[in-house]
Amino acid sequence: MVNAVETKSPDLSWAIARFLGSHWGTTATTYRKALELVPLAVVGDRDVATFPWQRIGHEELAAVRERLVERGHAPATVNRTLRAARRLGRSRARRGVVTRERAAEMGDVRDLPQPCGMGPGRALEGDEQARLFAAARADRHAPRFMAALVALLLAGGLRRGEAGGFLMSDLSDYGADTGRLLVRYGKGRKQRVVFFAGAAKAALDA
Repeated sequence: MVNAVETKSPDLSWAIARFLGSHWGTTATTYRKALELVPLAVVGDRDVATFPWQRIGHEELAAVRERLVERGHAPATVNRTLRAARRLGRSRARRGVVTRERAAEMGDVRDLPQPCGMGPGRALEGDEQARLFAAARADRHAPRFMAALVALLLAGGLRRGEAGGFLMSDLSDYGADTGRLLVRYGKGRKQRVVFFAGAAKAALDA
């Protein structure tokens, strides 16, 4: 494990900034929070900028994994931290901050196995969808907002961040005449178009 914090170098700072800057919105925030768990596990603080990332290799990252498990972090959280550290390692290697061999060694640190859960879910039946819309419209404070949110998630298949990003915008990306919605807040800065009809379109029109 790393025993002391070294002085950060300009190249290292650049690599961290470039890595985080290459992601969009909530993804960048998620990666930063994941990276913060590495210095927290090693030196007891979350300072990503001054942590000696150049000294993190296979053995050190494996030790971080075990430390996070000991502290009770969920497998998904641990694996997200490992992925963020490995991707940062590749970014540092491209910049020449560390050797490519050292970055490659980090890739050999395996993710934790995910516990068996309830599976990927299922499609809602028609009456279930109707009850969901009815519950949204019965909201005491913002019935139209809640109905539009259900329409975006259920009929449009939008992610939570995508739906929230649209509803907090000026709504100009939706065309009531065609039911066309331009999703600007997609994962990886990707945009796509979704069309709405029927009850879902009526909810968005309202």
